[in-house]
Amino acid sequence: MEKKTIRFDLSADTLLDLADARLEEGDHLAALRMLHKSVDLYGPGADEYAALADVYDEMELFELSAECWFRYLDVCAEEEAVDAYEGLAACYYNLGNERLASYYYKKMLNDKFVSPANNVEMGELLERPPRPQLKIAWPPESADYSQEIDAGLRALKEGNYDEAEKQFRKVNEKSEYYPSALNYLAVNYLLAGKSAEAEATCKQLIERDPDNIQALSTYAAVLTEQDRKAEGRAVAEKLASLPAKSADELYKTATVCCENGLYEQAYEKFCKLETMVSYDRTLLYFKAVAALRCGRTNDSLAALGKILDIQPRAAVVRYYYREIQRYAKEGGTMPETTFFCHVPQAERETRIALLTELSKMKAGDVRAYFEAEKNADELLEWCFDEADGRDAELQIAAVAVAIRAGRDGFVCDLLVDPKVNDIVKIETVQRLCLRNKGLEFGIVIADIYRKVGFDRLEVGREKHAKFVAAHALCFARLALLGEGDAEHYRFAAQAIYATLEKEGELSLVKDAESLACAMFLTAVATGQADARRVLQRMNADAENVAQILNVLHGAFEKEQAEVAAAKAEKSSSQADSQTEGEELSPNEDGQAEVQAKETSPKEEHGEETVREGTEKEDDPDETH
Repeated sequence: MEKKTIRFDLSADTLLDLADARLEEGDHLAALRMLHKSVDLYGPGADEYAALADVYDEMELFELSAECWFRYLDVCAEEEAVDAYEGLAACYYNLGNERLASYYYKKMLNDKFVSPANNVEMGELLERPPRPQLKIAWPPESADYSQEIDAGLRALKEGNYDEAEKQFRKVNEKSEYYPSALNYLAVNYLLAGKSAEAEATCKQLIERDPDNIQALSTYAAVLTEQDRKAEGRAVAEKLASLPAKSADELYKTATVCCENGLYEQAYEKFCKLETMVSYDRTLLYFKAVAALRCGRTNDSLAALGKILDIQPRAAVVRYYYREIQRYAKEGGTMPETTFFCHVPQAERETRIALLTELSKMKAGDVRAYFEAEKNADELLEWCFDEADGRDAELQIAAVAVAIRAGRDGFVCDLLVDPKVNDIVKIETVQRLCLRNKGLEFGIVIADIYRKVGFDRLEVGREKHAKFVAAHALCFARLALLGEGDAEHYRFAAQAIYATLEKEGELSLVKDAESLACAMFLTAVATGQADARRVLQRMNADAENVAQILNVLHGAFEKEQAEVAAAKAEKSSSQADSQTEGEELSPNEDGQAEVQAKETSPKEEHGEETVREGTEKEDDPDETH
């Protein structure tokens, strides 16, 4: 019997069509799987990123949607960028960031390819009147204290606990905002390390409302901080028995249950919460850990798998998925898990040791390792996912290895990721520039996308590394942030090198930071304040900078003097030539003859003379 071969068409176009069909059916996760598969198989494409952005938008995951629009901008044609501006304007508007929404909306309107098909109706949404600065309300309890609450929360997030306390205490105790203000004040005390004050504030609020879920949740956290486990568990049990009125209350109750070992109750709360907030990563991760700890292994894998469908590069989640999957198949000891988004300490140390070892290897050996290891990039991805992507030091170490390994795709990919710390991106660009190769890349700094070009620095071999490092500093830390033009820095670097080499003063170059400061002061017109600011930012040696600049100024003055002398010599030569021309003139045979002075008859008789041809002799264009 002849065997039949069944072929599946998994071209990029087919996967796009399948994703569209799944999206139409409302199966967001299936659509995401199709699109991520296409990117993995065929590389990043504008159509795939636009489709991903649309799916995330449907899921109300606006941060991920914005990220995809940035990636779309990085690969799309010029005439297609207007679609990204429209998408970004919508994302930031939905995130409540009116400043960025307005910025990208204006970019859309000013794009030469804008058409009526673009969502110009967004203009009406962005033209809302601003909040009034002056507000008068009487009696005080009827006032809107939302601005004070917002200001206090901003200060709390920034770690300015005194300012946060000041803002929360502005709320009148008869206001409807007072319970929230008091709860935030307790949280503020707890984060500031004032657990006694936090406990007193919680008790004050609980006396007003014994079933206040917010206050009980904060009180449970205070008891945990004070290591009063039995009391904390009693509060958690009370919380578990109370009906939650909102998703926020349900989430707080579930997390308190987790912290106090009530995993079955926590899992139940997370399941209810998922019907209200379907695609939150933190919720799904907590649900997975709670499910595992109360024996629901398959439910744990399902929750982690859902996260990986949404964010395939969630390396910490991938680690736990594999460990729990192994446990489900083989049994044995339950995998060590934590409610914080990081791998177990032993696993972390193993990965950091590998990263350190790779950083010490020759670049060729590092490239060979990444080519041989099938999942080598997962190590780099983990560095940007560990601790919710907030470990900047770990990320910079990963960047150093990625550049040595030649993983330029990974490096350029992180530059357009709005979640990555801008400091890490600046350090990444600086390291790329140290290769001193021409390149062009997109980058998102402060949620603004830019296309950037870097040109190779051409200098001699002596002090070459110092000049390349200084040029990289100027490009990454100054030009990239709008301080000066990249080309001006390159020209300044080459001019400084040529001058120091000519004057025999290249030995003055001691460090890249001081040289970079000299480049800045040469390339950019500044005042003393700017000079001091850059000296401090670069941590430069002011004396060394002055030495380099003095050589440049001396060479400039010397050059000016030489130019002036050359001009004077030229003028003198021209004057001498003109004088000789008046005395000597070649005849037809090429021989010089003495010019006879013509004298009029009147002159012979001592009368007023008229020299013929005076006008002709005074003509500067006349050739003698």
